[in-house]
Amino acid sequence: MRALRIPLVLLALSALALAAVSAAPPSSPSPFRYRNLYCRTLMSNGKTQSKVDLVIVGDGYLKAHLASGGKFEQDCGRIIRYLFTEPPFERFRSFFNVHAVYLESLEGGEKVNGVQWPRMALGTKFLGMRGYIDPILYQYDDKVVEAAENAPDYDIVMVMVNVFGTGASHWVKSERKRKLIPAPCFSTEGNDVCETATHELGHSLGRLGDEYESVETWDSHPMPAEGDLPFPNLSRQGFIDPADAATIRKTAKWGHFMDVPGAAKYVSAFQGGYYRHVGVYRPSFTCKMRDHSDKYCLVCQEALVKEIYRICGLVFDDAKYHRENPVR
Repeated sequence: MRALRIPLVLLALSALALAAVSAAPPSSPSPFRYRNLYCRTLMSNGKTQSKVDLVIVGDGYLKAHLASGGKFEQDCGRIIRYLFTEPPFERFRSFFNVHAVYLESLEGGEKVNGVQWPRMALGTKFLGMRGYIDPILYQYDDKVVEAAENAPDYDIVMVMVNVFGTGASHWVKSERKRKLIPAPCFSTEGNDVCETATHELGHSLGRLGDEYESVETWDSHPMPAEGDLPFPNLSRQGFIDPADAATIRKTAKWGHFMDVPGAAKYVSAFQGGYYRHVGVYRPSFTCKMRDHSDKYCLVCQEALVKEIYRICGLVFDDAKYHRENPVR
């Protein structure tokens, strides 16, 4: 039988085609399953109607990771242990139920040329932002709500991603609840994982703003066209008079702290925040919203507690709160 001759030009074109195929991400697998998933309650403190139901949903966890005692459970454990040793959550642990939903992906976050492979169940993607060293976990599929619905209830959904990156804060729309649900997103690989997770929760739950400064990124976070910044822990110049304790008491969002015994030692008006060195004021010198490794400042703690009370259907009494939680 005579050998088949293939022109060199066709061989070259075939090689190019093969190279193009191998360089592209694999096609998406058959649809992932988001309903009838296994859910385990990690902490129970009462009926869902009167508690904050925090649900952890993973992305990029393979079947082996979801086994009993596996990586998913280990990651859930270290996040929850850390969260409830941090103020104010340590004092309000009894206000929370915590559930974990076991969602299987087919890949654990591999990337091709910086683009996420489409084989993770929630399709988490990275956003390249100027000024950041690590990739930012930014976008995930809204199937996160469908997955969270496997839990008895959900008020916060933590999206825990089995990749290396940094966190990002999100809200997802729940049609059933007809509202936005706090859904902080964070990586389980790399440094400061627990600190990053709680920082992102500060954004999503407490509506807190970043207090750090970054000349590389401030231009991507413009000031509002009019009015003050919409965060309880930040105020722009012109909406606060930082001259002394009396003017801070009168003009600052957090001015009432000047009357709380012992708080004046920690709460004032410090310039620097919302990625800017000047023109923005924050209430405390240190805070988790400025440096992930720090504790939440008193003002940010109060903002978080107000949201916890709101979700639980309780009326927040400022005077009672400060009596029961004195400054130490």
